[in-house]
Amino acid sequence: RADFMGLSLKDNADLRSKATTESFSILSPNLGLKYEISKGLMAHASIGSAFSAPSAYEKAGEYQTAYGVTRGNASLRPETSLTYDLGLSYTNRELGVQLDATYFDTQHRQKIVKVPAGKQDALDAQGKPILDRNGQPKQLTVTSFDNADKAHMSGLELVASYDFGSLVAYRYSLRTYVNATFMFDSRYKAKGASDWTQLESIRKQNVTFGIEYKAPYGLDLGLTGRYLGKRYEHNWYGYYSDVRPGLSALNKAEMPELEQAGQLLHPAALIWSASAHYNLTKQLRIGANVHNIFSEYYTEKDGYHMPGRSVQFTASYRF
Repeated sequence: RADFMGLSLKDNADLRSKATTESFSILSPNLGLKYEISKGLMAHASIGSAFSAPSAYEKAGEYQTAYGVTRGNASLRPETSLTYDLGLSYTNRELGVQLDATYFDTQHRQKIVKVPAGKQDALDAQGKPILDRNGQPKQLTVTSFDNADKAHMSGLELVASYDFGSLVAYRYSLRTYVNATFMFDSRYKAKGASDWTQLESIRKQNVTFGIEYKAPYGLDLGLTGRYLGKRYEHNWYGYYSDVRPGLSALNKAEMPELEQAGQLLHPAALIWSASAHYNLTKQLRIGANVHNIFSEYYTEKDGYHMPGRSVQFTASYRF
């Protein structure tokens, strides 16, 4: 695969962005192999490189909110990676079995990561300093972007399913399944640093499992569980002691290495959902979905909590 990309940024005084033009070109070779060891049993492997250019948001401009400043980095370089994977799979429809296990390893170069960039005075729309309660200029934390020296991710992907319908010649389908990803390593090393830092927003485990029933007369039922493992995120609220009192002190006492890196370790969560659908006619289909049955309290992004239990009814007509 060959990529040819151009990036043109216009001058914008409000965003403190200067006009620049850049181009990127790179060749990304990939190779994949499969070998059938015996009927249904397959060995597979692949190796390939990838390329990702920085976005305009990461390259230029300065964006101020009530909570901080995000500043682009004009000297950012594209990030590249090399990934290989090895695995075994087994499929047997007569037995209703499907299995796959794959190990993967990715080495990143110049990976784009968020980095702290000091503090600066908060400014209003006229460019004048905003004062705090004590009449002093309000200070905002500045975050920017940089190319890490290197980063590494590795893990194991597992897929397994069994269809009890195979026992009755598939007069119906009653399938149980599990799809899981386990991360062994997900870290990066900043330029000039001696220690590795955890990559953020990458869960240690991600598991989806469930059971689904499909009847020949148009009834579909399903029950699904999702286990979302622990993840690291930047401790944005650590700069505001009144938002989460005592959090930074607790983090420093129990996980000093995370406090030093300005990160938090978020807990795991288990979310259950169910669905039922029925074909009233060949054209008319009705259904109901219940999401987050037990109203699990969790986030996909710190500070933005996901909805609790919700019920959705659907009806569709096919012409």
